[in-house]
Amino acid sequence: MAKGGQAAPALRNMAIDTVKYPSAKFRRFGITDRKSLRRGLFMALLVLVALWLYIGLPYAGKTAMRFSEDFFNSLSKGSAGSGEDLFAKAQSFRHVSVDLNLNLDLSLGVAPETAGIFALDPGEVTLAELATAAINDAQLLYHNRHEELAGRYNTEPRRVIYAWWSLFSGLEREYLRQGSTAEASFLGEIRTRVLEPAYNYYGIHPDEVKQNIGIVVLLLLLYLAFTFWWGYAVYFLLKGIGMIKPEVPGGARLATAKHTQ
Repeated sequence: MAKGGQAAPALRNMAIDTVKYPSAKFRRFGITDRKSLRRGLFMALLVLVALWLYIGLPYAGKTAMRFSEDFFNSLSKGSAGSGEDLFAKAQSFRHVSVDLNLNLDLSLGVAPETAGIFALDPGEVTLAELATAAINDAQLLYHNRHEELAGRYNTEPRRVIYAWWSLFSGLEREYLRQGSTAEASFLGEIRTRVLEPAYNYYGIHPDEVKQNIGIVVLLLLLYLAFTFWWGYAVYFLLKGIGMIKPEVPGGARLATAKHTQ
């Protein structure tokens, strides 16, 4: 056996010799590990093929991307709800009169259009009546009964919902100015929970997660598999061009070995 100080360096040299380095021809192009590079390129190619199938290949009249987008939009709409519980809450404001002649934003003729819902003078409308009418209209749009809503007002259905949203926004600001926080909070709740979902999910069929749990799990598993696959592809590509250094067998232990006397 060699004297102290000789065994550890000799063993380290043997470990370094076991690491295969590319020829100068490949090092000139930054390639330090051809095997890892080939593996990374193959995995990246499969990612591109999967993306092409997902984005461009039609199936049953729509691409996989369009199918998944519509599917999750339907689940999102189903979880948003239509605010039917606010019908009962509106009755607590049946004694609150609303003056539609308040100084509101009338750039779209919002107040006259909304007041036309009732065969009443604007001053005779209660907040409960106003809220109930708005929720009823939003329900029609939320449940894709567009023609019925359009026929009632003889205008584009989403314009009706936007008119309600604009009117309630103006009333909410007025109630806040007056210090009527309960009324303002209720109008804000109708805007965000009823009018906005009906407007934003126009034309989308509502669905529930529990009725489609199998498809949800499958899509999530495919997403996780794709993410891990792409991550490993990037890892092998970086390793192939030398941005991730190869490990020397036993190097970590040998680097800390002490010479023995």
